[in-house]
Amino acid sequence: MQKQKEQKSIRFAEITILIFIWLIIFAGPLIFQGDSDTISWQEVFINWRRLIPFLVLTLFNHFVLVPFVFFRKHKLWYFASAIVINPTGIK
Repeated sequence: MQKQKEQKSIRFAEITILIFIWLIIFAGPLIFQGDSDTISWQEVFINWRRLIPFLVLTLFNHFVLVPFVFFRKHKLWYFASAIVINPTGIK
């Protein structure tokens, strides 16, 4: 029972940290707008659209690949799938 509470607490902390990091990342286009006093929402939305694939890949990695592949002793499959879905590619 105690171990289950610990795991839930750790899981909650992980999710909280992920949310916090992504809130900061998505706030970036609003914070670093340049010298303008007004917010160019069109530019903000363009930047947010660029970030969405990275958010999806982060969530896929955290909730699918790591628990179902990495922690089940399939590390080679994990690294192969991480390389395949990497949006930046390896050059």
